[in-house]
Amino acid sequence: MMINEQPVIGLSGRGKRFDKVLFTLLHEVAHILLGHLSNNGDVILVDLSAVSADYETEADQLASELSISGQLPAVPDRVNSAWIEKHAADLDVAPIILVGRLSKRGKTFLENYLGTQRPKYGSILGKLEGSTSGLSKAQ
Repeated sequence: MMINEQPVIGLSGRGKRFDKVLFTLLHEVAHILLGHLSNNGDVILVDLSAVSADYETEADQLASELSISGQLPAVPDRVNSAWIEKHAADLDVAPIILVGRLSKRGKTFLENYLGTQRPKYGSILGKLEGSTSGLSKAQ
């Protein structure tokens, strides 16, 4: 939506898992960066048209690139917290961001990590306040 010719993003903490909230924010920012906005101030809702599907795919792709800009590591059959921590550090992102990306790709074995290490978005946002690098090792 546009207010006074400025884009506005509405965001809830639904789900409250930091990786999901962050991805949602980056997805909406991607729509702005990609020019998927209406200049008349209308709220743009997802519809079932092919154009909307293309916009959503483009926004998802850019949001993924914005959240982790480096090449994802090859994932072994067995992953532990040490592996996640090491590769998140190599990518300069919070571990939950790497876990979220890999779980989105179907790596269901990461549910153990998600169950024990899952930060809520409020705890991360407090650490980011005043930070110059929002995604970088926020955890």
